Amino acid sequence: MSVAANGPGQCDVKTMISVTIEDFEEEVLNCQLPVFVCFTTQPCAPCFPLCLLARDLAEEHSGRVKFVTIDTKEEADLADRYDVLSVPTAILFRDSKPASRLLGFHSKSVLRSLLAEAMKDDA
Repeated sequence: MSVAANGPGQCDVKTMISVTIEDFEEEVLNCQLPVFVCFTTQPCAPCFPLCLLARDLAEEHSGRVKFVTIDTKEEADLADRYDVLSVPTAILFRDSKPASRLLGFHSKSVLRSLLAEAMKDDA
């Protein structure tokens, strides 16, 4: 994992990191970048390919979007807070709030479109 912090809310993440309830506010809600949160668990067959695609996209969008994973078994309170009823669920956070949600596995082109929409206001 490579993370450079540039002050409160300034984050540059080059790969996905695992987030817990203890660091959720700092890593997700306080980040000024859009944050792609992948709610997963082990074992979860459709979670693995979604996470692989998200890792690829994390490299492509380094410095523009932050990517994190949350294990719903370990972090059930976070899953409940954001109404995650099945995995994988991806939620894109903008300005500390959920802006978009995807349920299940989606292609890289669908994920790219979601990210492009999130970054449109930043251009």
